[in-house]
Amino acid sequence: MFMHAYQNYMLYAFPADEIKPISCVGRHNEGRGTLDDVLGEYALTLIDSMSTMVVMGEFDDFEEAVRLTIERVDFRNNVTVSVFESTIRVVGGLLSAHLLAEEFKMIPWYNGELLYKAQDLVDRLLPAFNTLTGIPYQRVNLIYGVNPKEVTFTCTSCAGTLVMEFELLSRLLGDDKYKIAAKKAITALWERRSGIGLFGNTIDVHTGVWREPDSSVGAGIDSFYEYLLKSYLFFNNEEHYKMFNESYSRVMLFVNHDNWYPVVNMNTGDTRYTWTDSLSAFWPGLQVLYGDVDFAKAAHIKYFALWLRYGGIPERFDYIRSIAIHGINNYPLRPEFVESTYLLYRATMDPWYLEVGKTILDTLQQYRVRCGYASLTDVETKQMEDRMDSFFLSETSKYLYLLFDNHNFLHKKDWLFTTEGHPLPMNLPWHKKSKIKVLDKCKNPKKPSKPQDYSSYIPKDPTISQPISLVSEAPPPPMVKFVVSGIERTTLTNIILTEVPSTNEVIVNKDIYGQMALFGPRITSPLSFEGIVADPLEGCSLNNPLQMPGKVVLMKRGRCLFREKVLNAQKAGATAVIIANDDPYGVFTMGTHDDVDLQISIPALMVTRADGQVLLSLMKSRMLQLIEISPLVRGEGSPSAGSTPPANTTLQLTVFDFAGYNPAPRLGSIPHGHSLAFVNENSIIFSLDGQNVDYTNKKVEFTFMDKGKLDFYRETKILKHEYKKPKPT
Repeated sequence: MFMHAYQNYMLYAFPADEIKPISCVGRHNEGRGTLDDVLGEYALTLIDSMSTMVVMGEFDDFEEAVRLTIERVDFRNNVTVSVFESTIRVVGGLLSAHLLAEEFKMIPWYNGELLYKAQDLVDRLLPAFNTLTGIPYQRVNLIYGVNPKEVTFTCTSCAGTLVMEFELLSRLLGDDKYKIAAKKAITALWERRSGIGLFGNTIDVHTGVWREPDSSVGAGIDSFYEYLLKSYLFFNNEEHYKMFNESYSRVMLFVNHDNWYPVVNMNTGDTRYTWTDSLSAFWPGLQVLYGDVDFAKAAHIKYFALWLRYGGIPERFDYIRSIAIHGINNYPLRPEFVESTYLLYRATMDPWYLEVGKTILDTLQQYRVRCGYASLTDVETKQMEDRMDSFFLSETSKYLYLLFDNHNFLHKKDWLFTTEGHPLPMNLPWHKKSKIKVLDKCKNPKKPSKPQDYSSYIPKDPTISQPISLVSEAPPPPMVKFVVSGIERTTLTNIILTEVPSTNEVIVNKDIYGQMALFGPRITSPLSFEGIVADPLEGCSLNNPLQMPGKVVLMKRGRCLFREKVLNAQKAGATAVIIANDDPYGVFTMGTHDDVDLQISIPALMVTRADGQVLLSLMKSRMLQLIEISPLVRGEGSPSAGSTPPANTTLQLTVFDFAGYNPAPRLGSIPHGHSLAFVNENSIIFSLDGQNVDYTNKKVEFTFMDKGKLDFYRETKILKHEYKKPKPT
């Protein structure tokens, strides 16, 4: 894959920045205009590909690429480029290639020329930092500097994703001016975070005023978070780690919606758009580096469902309407989902991620054309575009290769990837002297795991100091289970579950249907209890445990794991727990198969947000004397479409057919809050697109976007939880 694309670039396009893989000609600056200002007439694809050659063992091609870069690449071009793109692709590519050449001594004649090429380019980017705030302009001319008429706004990631390359250059050259400029930009952004700790998308470089209050983990912000964590891992910058730690808790509190990451208002946390973009698929990989593997797995499987449905991750997907947004539904061979798959495999060694990788590889092979791999201009029609970005060679193909190469040199020592996928060795002089300095307050206590677990780079044990370099040759760990066990307590400014205003109307015998959790005992006969509201409502910690013995506790979803809520209530002596979802009309089964063996002795069920509001109002007004929980009697009428389904009779998540390795055709879906699926002892019926499909007496495999892959047979009995190639049904 890599060699097909790279060799054709060298044959038909070099020294152009990119190749048009369908027409087999080079793409020059005028070919993309100012779309992202990535083209700079500096053989971009050549430089961005060099580290991949070393990873794949193509040392002769690497030596030739180094020679061509030294002899043919000149940055004295009258062209305006993106400071961000030039840094991560070109500067990062040059520095990584320099360190790889030094590490392996594979080029006898090499004498540091790539390092000084990187210095030359960064010196041409520095005029962009001449602003009132220290936040750099988005664009700069490589000869004349910043145009006096240049726009004064830039994105958060554009300004905040420079520190890895700039500080590395400073350390290698012994000149602090580069890292000072990059760190000043990060500090300026940090000082302008909102009251709830979020960042906007676009900011004015002179006034420091946010022009776009949209906050997400996707385009415009994504790699800013990434470099806060990675600058700590690589340079031991504990201030940046504190920034990341706080930012992560705010993202998980305000941006995370059931492991989708939409666009929210940076000041209030209110959802602005219910779409997520393709760049946010990097987030599970970053969660792995942070040690939050459980949340990473939950988000990753949602993106895998999109991959199976579309054969790529569309640039924008509305998860409420379950559609790729028209006009922004292209797929330019982006690497983010592949990167997350690779990192999850290295953290868990779960072979299921190899199956995911095989599916990705088979899909990408469908986009192979004469001179490379073509992007998709529409993921639904599969119409191809004559475009192959350099990141396909620097990241997409590299992460896929590493996924299947357990013996690669990168896995034998500690390396860290830049945001463009360029590996940097963690055995440089400052690494050997550094120690991890623990935080004063441990927000996410680390549970025991083997050294290969990425989370062990993060200080979690408040009693020890340990070297940052790990013994990576140790045996691989077992599947990681819930490495991070909580998020910092924060007062919500926009509580979703609110009390319904009091009225004179008395509600009598209101039927509320709930979904039982995977953990805890089943309810087999009617039970009646008094009810009480948890304080605080999330139940992650309890201020009123003495009031709970013998009662049903009402909680709301969010801020900690379901099992933590139930265990807190159980410890306080509660008899059962009701958790209100954040979806007004939908519920799902709480917990995973890892929770089944927990010592939970009280039942727990989920109700919709709408029903939770009713319960909350009645409990607080003391109009509700008793709560009766009864199992659904077989043969009773089922709820109509749009109402809340009865316990254990509904599966309201997107369903895909997993027959075979290749991206399977879409079997159908149960749209959010609409169609229902009923299961009883005699039949398995799904209502898909208005038509009932009967799977009685058939083995069917489904993927539930929050639960992983489960085998379902008749009577909804879960027989196993494993990942393997199923036989076609």
